[in-house]
Amino acid sequence: MSHINKISSRISRSTSPTTIVSTFVSGITISLFMMVFFGVMKATGFGEVLYLRALNFIFLGGGIFLTLRLFANQNRDHHLSYFKGMLIGLLTTVFAIIPFAIFLLIYLNADVAFVEYIQLNAPFGEYLSVGTMTAVVSFEGLVSGIVFTYVILPYFKKE
Repeated sequence: MSHINKISSRISRSTSPTTIVSTFVSGITISLFMMVFFGVMKATGFGEVLYLRALNFIFLGGGIFLTLRLFANQNRDHHLSYFKGMLIGLLTTVFAIIPFAIFLLIYLNADVAFVEYIQLNAPFGEYLSVGTMTAVVSFEGLVSGIVFTYVILPYFKKE
């Protein structure tokens, strides 16, 4: 039981109100960039190029990198502990993906023609519903954010 208390204590120390607010602002900013990118793709006729959604990884990864750098620069030695860095990356990812998933859910419910296009052209599209599409994008975003944080964190990690 003491091991659980240590972890709980460490999480509560790492999740100060400043950490929550900063990661929330970063996440919302990333989400807005992804929404604008989605809108620009649709407006320019590239909305049907389904693989362009992979460019959202650049927005998410860049946002996580900048958020980690913000927190690292607050320290005198410009480094982060591994645990705090992973927590910052995870919170930033969650705060970015949830609003984008809600936006996507609303949009897909409104644009039936786009949903039909995806169902006809995506792998296993005939099995995709609006909820499944939103869940897949959310899962991709969450996993991408965690993997990116894990890969980039040694750059910020304490020696």
